[in-house]
Amino acid sequence: MREWDNFLVLYYEDMKKDTKGTIKKICDFLGKNLEPDELDLVRKHSSFQVMKENNMMDFSIIAKDEFPNGTNLMRKGKGIV
Repeated sequence: MREWDNFLVLYYEDMKKDTKGTIKKICDFLGKNLEPDELDLVRKHSSFQVMKENNMMDFSIIAKDEFPNGTNLMRKGKGIV
């Protein structure tokens, strides 16, 4: 599928190593051009710490009894060592 025009392959290691470059790659794929300050905002708001603090990211606004096995999506935020 990686040969298809509408399929983008990303690697976690690349995202960790060059987050800004990966964001640019996604923008290119989507046909969007972001200014440097916009790229910095995307990078900031997609950081683990910011997403962990966002209660929309871990389903904490949904009643716990609807997810009996838990809904904690954000754990330690550790990368590949």
